[in-house]
Amino acid sequence: MKLRNVVTRRVLKMIEDEMKRDTEKYDKWFADFSPFFKEGVMSDTENQEALMKLMRYDTNYSKGTASLDDYIKKMVPG
Repeated sequence: MKLRNVVTRRVLKMIEDEMKRDTEKYDKWFADFSPFFKEGVMSDTENQEALMKLMRYDTNYSKGTASLDDYIKKMVPG
């Protein structure tokens, strides 16, 4: 059980690093795997926060998708 947790955290960290390194490539990859991320957010409460950082959302302010953090940064006050 402990090994599974360590491996899961490392894989999530590697995915997050790739997302930061090349967002365009990550967006294409995420489009293929988004159903699995959505399921993981709902079923894996231990890694829910890390999975939420990896989610991508359609936005009105930019072409393509953005992370929740990016969306919040671009919000207009009020």
